[in-house]
Amino acid sequence: MGSTRTVLCVCAVVVLVTAMEVLGEDPQLPCSPCYNVTCGDPPESCELDKIPCGCCPTCVRLEGQLCEAFSPRCGFGLKCLTPGGFYDGRPPWYMQFLRGVCVKGPQTHPDPVLEQGKTSAPIVSAADTDDNV
Repeated sequence: MGSTRTVLCVCAVVVLVTAMEVLGEDPQLPCSPCYNVTCGDPPESCELDKIPCGCCPTCVRLEGQLCEAFSPRCGFGLKCLTPGGFYDGRPPWYMQFLRGVCVKGPQTHPDPVLEQGKTSAPIVSAADTDDNV
């Protein structure tokens, strides 16, 4: 009985996420505000990132390191390769079961939410990339 319920729940989540992607919806991660959070000095000598809902800066993942929805994103020029495919930086939070490895990929734009308008990588359109991997 418990395994049937688990299968039904997983199926419902998959259908919901698929419907959101088809309809162009991007489900938002509910985050607590970052006020009253004390961060240490930011790490030096690395490209910085903030994990989803993260208030304090951390270093991005390097080639060969684990990447997942709640980890720092893969660094410039890297993509997160998971069993579900390639993702720029990291899988979306609602795909949290996907774990991958940062690998070299075509140059892509940084996550605009994380970068808040600061671009350190060239912005390319889908027509400029070859995603036939």
